[in-house]
Order: sequence, then C-alpha cells, then structure tokens
Amino acid sequence: SRLLHLSQEVRYAVTGLKYLVSHQEDESFCLVEDIAAAMGLSRTSLAKVFQKIAHSGVLESRRGPMGGYRLGRNAKRISLGDIVETIQNSFGQDSQCMVEAKACDRSSACLLHETVDSCEKLLWKKLKEMRIGDLAQETQIFWRLTT
Repeated sequence: SRLLHLSQEVRYAVTGLKYLVSHQEDESFCLVEDIAAAMGLSRTSLAKVFQKIAHSGVLESRRGPMGGYRLGRNAKRISLGDIVETIQNSFGQDSQCMVEAKACDRSSACLLHETVDSCEKLLWKKLKEMRIGDLAQETQIFWRLTT
C-alpha cells in the first residue's frame, strides 16, 4: 500500500532512541548490547540501524571500552520524520495502486490516488512534528501508570 509503512528498522530505531533519551542526563555512551537487552531487540539489527542513524548526526558513536552510542543532539530536536527519512529515505513512495494491480501515479491515477496522496502529506507533516523526546516521555508516563 502507498499509505505510511514504517519498516522494522524504523521501529527498532525509535525504540532504541527512546532508551537513549531516558539515559541522556549523564551524557554517557550506552552499549548496543545493553539497549537491545533492555528493550527486547536483536543486538545485531539494532547495531545496523544505529550505524545508519549515526551517519546522519542523530546519534554520536564512540569505539572502545567507554564506547557506544548517545544522542547527537537534543531529543526535542529529533523528529520521527528525521528517523524515517534516515532509515527508509522516504515513505509512501510505493507506486503500487491500492485498488488495482498496476502502477499508480499522476499519469495513471486511480480513484483513490488524490485522497491517498493528501493523507500521506498530512502523515509526513505529523511525523516531522513528532519529537523523539515527546515519544519517550509519553512511554515513561505510561510505564509509571501501568506498574
């Protein structure tokens, strides 16, 4: 479908970043192994995703005994859209029609094309507005309420 699809890599990135947000006060580097274990993620998959994100500047990485990852900038300045863009390069770029088994673009638009296009633009705007810091804060509040 052309509508928003967030890959497993994006979900891993967001989950790992939420962990880093909750550990950003001391500015220390966190090991991928520790993050993966705490969040129930595959260490190998998270390491690959974090490498991609580090190249964009969202994360800072360090090798060695005191190495690992930490946020490269304030969590309030990292949007979910930044993460999607870094990991997937885009979203909603699938040209497969939602109605028929054919390509769907402006030159051969289906009945839903304009509606889907409008929805995707709205979703992209919302992704750019949502901040990782806010997502992490909501999760922490939820955890406090449910434990």
